Amino acid sequence: IFATAPIPKERAAWIEGAMGNEATCKAQGFFIQLGFTSIFYNVSLALYYYLVVVRDWKSFDLKKIGIYMHAVPIVVGFGLAFGGLPVYKWIGYGCHITPLPEGAIWAVLLFVVMPLSISIALITG
Repeated sequence: IFATAPIPKERAAWIEGAMGNEATCKAQGFFIQLGFTSIFYNVSLALYYYLVVVRDWKSFDLKKIGIYMHAVPIVVGFGLAFGGLPVYKWIGYGCHITPLPEGAIWAVLLFVVMPLSISIALITG
């Protein structure tokens, strides 16, 4: 029910359980985008393992940057989720950033492509 309920009924009457409106659609888009926070936490986890295994950091060394390893993913995740509120719309299977050709290229790049690309580069680099 949580997957289909927020979908605007007037835009997707053919989807069973669609009973939402534009506000619930934006809320669904917000929480989907907020899910990207887990990807950013993976970057912190990769950094942690790099520092402990490769650089031989000890717990007192990690305490210096521990707050940043938690705060940065949360701040970036919430920032992107709130920043995307103006562009979350119904896109055929749920509510998120409208892809091209109808959507704005800047929104797709800023909220999806760049964060994922940077995360992948940091984790694998």
